[in-house]
Amino acid sequence: AYKPFAGVKEDIRKMQFTSSELMEKMNEIIWAMNEKNDTLEDLLFYSRNYAVRYCEENNLTCAVSLPDHIRKMPVSSELRRNVFLIFKESLHNIVKHSGAKKVSIAIQTEINLEVTIEDNGKGVLDAQNVISGNGLLNMQKRIISMNGNFRYFNNHGFTILFSVPLE
Repeated sequence: AYKPFAGVKEDIRKMQFTSSELMEKMNEIIWAMNEKNDTLEDLLFYSRNYAVRYCEENNLTCAVSLPDHIRKMPVSSELRRNVFLIFKESLHNIVKHSGAKKVSIAIQTEINLEVTIEDNGKGVLDAQNVISGNGLLNMQKRIISMNGNFRYFNNHGFTILFSVPLE
């Protein structure tokens, strides 16, 4: 029998998903451009909230460790944008490639902003040759552009470490 509305429900579901994605990206852009969000604390809380929400949506346990005391200081929009995008890309890679069930994020802010993102997934078979894929090259370029350091390695899963100067 002919069903004139056979694909309509699926089309509506796809439009809802696309609309949600678009709204999320717009909110990220607005946050990144808003000068009221220019402190280190704002960056860290926003990134933590994003990580926890993204992991929950993808059935991952997420533990985020922040310093007890976060210096009250402004950070550049470049640093805010780059650090947030590294969080986002790292989590995307974990969901897409790792098979992990748990993500741990540790943040220190004593001299530099130092971030460790670890998962308990399968790691990367050849960590030295993977830099051209999975967004690692872009992450490395972002950190180097801010005079920072970027490393990654297998360690009962995969670990990304980066640090950038805060002043």
